[in-house]
Amino acid sequence: MKTNDGREEGKVEVDKAVDRKSHAVEMLEKEYQAKVITFQNAEEKGYGEFIKWLKGITRYGNIERTMLVFDYEDRISVKFFTSEHRYSISARLPENDRGYLGCTSSCRTPKVGETWTRGSDLADGKYSEKTFVEIMADIVSYEMKNLQCF
Repeated sequence: MKTNDGREEGKVEVDKAVDRKSHAVEMLEKEYQAKVITFQNAEEKGYGEFIKWLKGITRYGNIERTMLVFDYEDRISVKFFTSEHRYSISARLPENDRGYLGCTSSCRTPKVGETWTRGSDLADGKYSEKTFVEIMADIVSYEMKNLQCF
């Protein structure tokens, strides 16, 4: 069905959604000074094992809907968000014994009375599943809330 101006109905909404997505990616690339890539691209760069670990912690392995991958020259960085924090896991392949896996956390909003956001270094170490498990444990403990009944 066509609209009064001759366009297909629904086409405008699709075009606007694509424009918003393209603009969002452009803004993220500018903010992080890196290119957003797909998980398939990351696998092609040799990070298949790391992607497999990430799929293991996401619901139904659906990492494309919950995480972003940024490509830096010597590493990739996977970013994901909770209500209060942004997590960034950096991975560098173990070439020439320089493999690395590490995570940082940043608050998404400033604390009352502050104009900056706080951040923390979480676990890091060799590029290994052991380091990845340590990072996940740090993230879980970082997200836990104190019980109010005690």
